[in-house]
Amino acid sequence: MKKFVIIALTTVLAATVAFVGWKWFSGKGDNTSTCLPRELTMVGRIDLKSMMLHSGMSAKDVSKMLGRVLRQTSIDDTGVDYQSTAYVFSSQGYFGAIIPLNDAAEFEQSIAKNLAQPFTSQRGLRWATLGNNNILIGVDKHRAMIMGPAVGGELDALRNTIATCMTQDKDDSGSESPLFALLETREEPIALASTFDAIPSQFRPEVLTNAFDLSTLRLVAGATVKKDRVNMQISYLTEDEKLNQFLDKIDNALVPVDGTLLTTAPTHPSIHVEMGAQGEKVLEVLRSIPELRTKLLLANTVLDADLLMKSIKGDVSLSYKNDWIVQAQLGDDRVLDNVASWNDELSRAAGVTFTPTGEKHGFMEYGKGKTIHYSCNAKRLILSPDDKMANASAYHDIAYSWKESMEGNRLYAVVDINSFLFLKLYLPTIDHIVLAVPEIRQWNVEMRAPAGTNLFEFLD
Repeated sequence: MKKFVIIALTTVLAATVAFVGWKWFSGKGDNTSTCLPRELTMVGRIDLKSMMLHSGMSAKDVSKMLGRVLRQTSIDDTGVDYQSTAYVFSSQGYFGAIIPLNDAAEFEQSIAKNLAQPFTSQRGLRWATLGNNNILIGVDKHRAMIMGPAVGGELDALRNTIATCMTQDKDDSGSESPLFALLETREEPIALASTFDAIPSQFRPEVLTNAFDLSTLRLVAGATVKKDRVNMQISYLTEDEKLNQFLDKIDNALVPVDGTLLTTAPTHPSIHVEMGAQGEKVLEVLRSIPELRTKLLLANTVLDADLLMKSIKGDVSLSYKNDWIVQAQLGDDRVLDNVASWNDELSRAAGVTFTPTGEKHGFMEYGKGKTIHYSCNAKRLILSPDDKMANASAYHDIAYSWKESMEGNRLYAVVDINSFLFLKLYLPTIDHIVLAVPEIRQWNVEMRAPAGTNLFEFLD
């Protein structure tokens, strides 16, 4: 009998734990994505349940994080359903978000209390404006939808858009769009899918937009939060044949880096970027873009840019610490044998002169007293405004862990956050940002905290 009681109690306890776990991790299901507008240019997903599973965050950590974001000492009375998925998006020139709720009344009270914005009723929804009264929020029993910015008469049109989205069928929503399907290919708790049209015009590379139709370009990304780092994987894809051929050419022109240029890079640089290149193929890629081809022609009137580019066989790097230094591995350093001959009429007319100071050493003057020093040692070309940096044979032994991390990547970059005050203000707990590119369509970004740091502790 005693044994039966123990088994029964154990069964009841297991069922209770399972039920509590199910309540915590199940939420109400995904009824937020059905509010997404059909015409999406960007859509993102934030899944706090999955974030906890991937990162090792506890419920307490999540509570702290959300409390900070919402400026609340407690998140229990915000009305937000933290067990369900939230979405951000852009559509028709507006940005927006859809937030799942478990208590709409509490959510309204929280907004009214913290943002001093009253709600009104219209078209079966509750409404308020945020910011400078140019961001509109609509609330029903289960969701809040935010869109903006809008001014004047646009607010009425935006109200119609939100009302339509919050009452539409799933088949009419953005959850049935190709962009949302692309988002769903990512398993990370934070994910994003975007068209090229969602990128602000000032951030679009004009050289490429003039040469290719980038409207078919799609970006899909996922992020995972760990205790000491944040990892992001970004991929690009397109159905445009011409653009795919161009991307294939870039991949073919680049090779995995070997990290040997670290030996003559400054110790602990603020920025170090290194890539592996086959110069002749890189030149072909540059020539395939009309605007860059014209600039290469102009550069060749001053120096033998084509020959320099063709001579590159291996890594090319750029480092910065107090001043910049560019390095390149050469297959043939004879390109520097006749530097003095570059001082022709065209070079002088452009205000550029070359002065050799030794065998494969010298400097170039341009502009108003600006100077770039160059040297070549064992087929390693070094350029820098700093004479000492340009003529250094070695700064240090390779002690960085970077060299191992570089392996297999065509491009690798490290930024020391501590060297840039403006970055440190925004990323106080991050030590380094690392970019690794194994192939041109795949970019991996890692934001690292100092060794032994627990990022979740900074949520207090």
